[in-house]
Amino acid sequence: KEWNSIYASYRGRSVLTGEIVGIDKVAVSMRNRSTGEMVRQLMYCAVVIPYRVRILIPSSEMWMKGGERPDFVLRNMSGAIVDFVIIHVDRKSGLALASRRLAMAARRYYFSTSPSLNRPGTRIQCHVMAIGPRRCLVECYGYDIDLTQREMRYAAIPDLRTEYQRGQELDCIVKEYDRRRGMLMVSVKETEPNPFDGAEMRHPEDS
Repeated sequence: KEWNSIYASYRGRSVLTGEIVGIDKVAVSMRNRSTGEMVRQLMYCAVVIPYRVRILIPSSEMWMKGGERPDFVLRNMSGAIVDFVIIHVDRKSGLALASRRLAMAARRYYFSTSPSLNRPGTRIQCHVMAIGPRRCLVECYGYDIDLTQREMRYAAIPDLRTEYQRGQELDCIVKEYDRRRGMLMVSVKETEPNPFDGAEMRHPEDS
């Protein structure tokens, strides 16, 4: 069943989903986009093992063009949930190569053709990909979005890593969407009522 889904993705470009179980530095053969030749190079790869088959997502296939991230971000993504499309199968070695970039393009297209999702003010879901003390990388319908503590909670959080974890699904509100510019802005904190609204009534001066 696992191999059937892998071959279906390879032949039909269907999107699969899995959890990153680790990050390895691996020598992989990739096609040069400018020359079309196969080139073998050493790079970090996200490792997904749905059941037994080892699926590698090279760093060059992790990000959309123009949205590339440093390697230390990828090394901080173990436990994140990712979508991917199989681009090469090695049945003999029991592994496959995949592209998150192709899956993101498919997710973006679906999002762009769904007004019920992309309208400002709509509540949707995003997934936590990587977390730092003051910044969080989330994925939302094929868009990688950096959220600061200011967009996560109304109250201050000294360290986001104490409140959130990789792979976590969060509700968020669409703030702005521009398909032509490939831009999506969301807010997690605005899914909750603003505790400062009406504060002047609840706590008048000299109370």
